[in-house]
Amino acid sequence: MSRHTTVLLIEAVEGLHLSPAATVIDATFGAGGHSRAILTKIKNGGTLIGIDADATALTDAHLEKTDATVHLVHNNFSHIREIAGSLEINSVDGILADLGWRMEQFAGNGKGFSFMHDEPLIMTYGDPKEYSFTAADIVNDWDEHVLADIIFGYAEERFARRIAKKIVEVRAKTPIETTFQLVEVVKAALPAVAKRGKTN
Repeated sequence: MSRHTTVLLIEAVEGLHLSPAATVIDATFGAGGHSRAILTKIKNGGTLIGIDADATALTDAHLEKTDATVHLVHNNFSHIREIAGSLEINSVDGILADLGWRMEQFAGNGKGFSFMHDEPLIMTYGDPKEYSFTAADIVNDWDEHVLADIIFGYAEERFARRIAKKIVEVRAKTPIETTFQLVEVVKAALPAVAKRGKTN
């Protein structure tokens, strides 16, 4: 898979107006594009804190060695105050948060975010044991009406009720545990007219 290209990289980093000794938080580290650019501005003694909820993003980080202090933290940026406090950082000169998605977060990561690969229905970034439920739990245990509301609310799918009904029917015989299983259930629920056209 090709490396993610950070959009508006120069504009975002220039907009921070960083000094060489600045302390900066990249609240959504992702593929590290913004952090690499930030490090070119603060490489002579600044501090960078990169935060990401996806541990794989941090593990795969390839940041150039500089004189800057770098902290990569596996956490959600909603805990930014606690993270800074744990690093004994009381003030920062800039915070950058790129709230968009990267294709790498969906495709082939083994967590079932995409139906292009047959993967377990996990759909969480962290260790599934850290969460009270996964997508498989929702699909296999939740009420038909709740499933229909979720499908309609998040996907604006006009056949949400049919899909939810088919999920409940299939899971009564065998658990739905992978993306390909779920795709087959959805396909079976849709009328022929809805199966024509583009995939979504």
